[in-house]
Amino acid sequence: MRQDNLSSYVSFGTGFRYLLDAKEGTPFQLESGREDMVYVRGSIQRFLEFISKNNMKVTYNASRRLANFQTGIIQDVGDSEYFLSEEEAQKLNEIISDLQLVVLSEAQELSAFFPTEKRYNVTSLFDDISKIFGEDTYRKLPETAQFDFDEAGKCIVLERGTAACYHLMRGSESVLKQLYFSVVKRGRLEKPMWAAMVLKLEERSALDDALKGTLDTFRKGFRNPVAHPDRFYSVDDAQDLLGTTTQLVALMCSHEKYENPNSNL
Repeated sequence: MRQDNLSSYVSFGTGFRYLLDAKEGTPFQLESGREDMVYVRGSIQRFLEFISKNNMKVTYNASRRLANFQTGIIQDVGDSEYFLSEEEAQKLNEIISDLQLVVLSEAQELSAFFPTEKRYNVTSLFDDISKIFGEDTYRKLPETAQFDFDEAGKCIVLERGTAACYHLMRGSESVLKQLYFSVVKRGRLEKPMWAAMVLKLEERSALDDALKGTLDTFRKGFRNPVAHPDRFYSVDDAQDLLGTTTQLVALMCSHEKYENPNSNL
């Protein structure tokens, strides 16, 4: 999946219309320093790049006449400033008119996906989950937890609720493990698992009531059920869990004995 700004689609449409409306005297290319203006050669190049980038194979194959049209003029005039003749403008109009039918036909077979609004900011979910966890807290997370929380945000945007919950569970357990390693320096568990780590932290009197309660709620309500293949979660469930996760992670990262694994980076 690729993320694109809608402006690229608007630009494609306006550029295509510009080529369709070209007439005698329309600039094919401009002298150095004026490349920011609209002209035929640049519009053709952007058109070809767009259909290639968006895997419009039929249109790309049908655009050979357009590419040859451009190459032919370049061979004649080089890099000099040049304006279309009446004959060249008519030929370009014909090529683009034929291509328009192909573009519209192939567009019927292609889809674009747009995220719907969520309870959390979609841009933060997809591009920068640290905005939701809090940048200070996010910087203290193990890289594995950062990865899982990043993935969870993307899964919520893409409405994959069960996958989002799974990543949130994994990321939270990674932070708990970091807290456990920060407190327990010797005689560590060979396979540190959630319940066992919490028990060891309790034995060291390292958990206050708020953290202990949140850890237990998370384990019973989400951590254990998520691990079972017969459970499925909606996007609303995932957003509920994200709220609980941010609270839990903030409590663990603010613990007086929690050691930032990235402090030496």
